[in-house]
Amino acid sequence: MRAPLCALVALLAHAVAVPASAQIEEDGTSLSPPRATGVEARGEDLPPVPPPPSPYGAPRYVDGASAVQPPSSASTTDVRIPSRIATRLRVLEGNFQALAARSGNNILDGVLSLVTGGLVVGIAGWQWSEDKQLGGYLLLWGGASLARGVFDLTLTPNVARPSVAFTHMPMRTLAEVEARLAFGEQALGDIARRARLSRILEASVNMAVGAAAIPLYLAPNDFAFDSPFDYFVVIGSGISILSGLISLLSRSDAERRWRAYEELRDRLEATEEASLDPPRRVRFVGVGGGPLPSGAAVRTHWSF
Repeated sequence: MRAPLCALVALLAHAVAVPASAQIEEDGTSLSPPRATGVEARGEDLPPVPPPPSPYGAPRYVDGASAVQPPSSASTTDVRIPSRIATRLRVLEGNFQALAARSGNNILDGVLSLVTGGLVVGIAGWQWSEDKQLGGYLLLWGGASLARGVFDLTLTPNVARPSVAFTHMPMRTLAEVEARLAFGEQALGDIARRARLSRILEASVNMAVGAAAIPLYLAPNDFAFDSPFDYFVVIGSGISILSGLISLLSRSDAERRWRAYEELRDRLEATEEASLDPPRRVRFVGVGGGPLPSGAAVRTHWSF
C-alpha cells in the first residue's frame, strides 16, 4: 500500500510542476514556452493607457521666430496717450537719465569744501600773529571755500531723487499720465533754476575773491614783487577771475535742457492749436463776366 501511494504522490507533483499547456516535442528535448496566465494574460489583452490630460491644454511647438515674446510696456495699459504728451514724457525721461548720470555727489563735495575751508581758516588764524599779510590772504580763500561748501549743500540740486520718482510714477489712466507730466516738468524746471542760482553765486564768489586777493596781499608792499609767492598770488587770482567769468557766461547742462524742453513744449502746443483751428486763407476761385445793356462787366470770385 505504501509503494502505490508514493507513486501516486509523485505523479501529482509532476502534474503540478509541468503545466497542462506545455507540449513536449517528439524528441523529448525541448518544451514550448508556456502561455501567460493570470495577471499577465489580462495585461496583454487591455489597450494602452493614455497619458493624463494636461491642465495647460495640448502642447504647441513653435520655432524661434514665432516664440512668445514678453508683453511690452505699451500693452500693459489700455490708456491712449496723445502723441504730443508721449513725446514730452520721452524727452523728460531722457533728460532725467542724462542729468542723473552726469551729476556728482553734492553732499560729498560740500563736506570736502567745508573741511578744506575750515583748515585754511585755521591756518590763517595761526599765521595772523606772525604775518598778517599771509593770514589775511589765507582767510580770504578759506572763507571762499566755506561759501562754496554751503552752496553745494543747499543749492546744488539732487537729480537722482526726482529722476527715480518720475520713473516709477504709474500711467494707468490719462489723469495719472498728466500728473506724471506735470511732476516731470516741475522737477526739471526746479533743477534748472537751482543750478542757475548756484552757478551765479559760485562764479560771483570766485571773481570777488580773485579780484580782492591781489590788493589785499600786494598793497602793503606797494605792489612790489619781492618773492616768488607774489607771482603765485597773481596767477591764482587771475585763474579764479577767469573761471568765474566763464561760469557766469555759460549755462549749465540742466539749464540748456530745460530751455530746449520749453521750446519743444511751445512748438507742440502751437502745432496742436493750429491743427484744431486752421487759419483762414483767401483763395482765388475764378473770373467771370458777360455783356451788359450799356457795355460789359468782369467779376472775380474769391473764397475765404
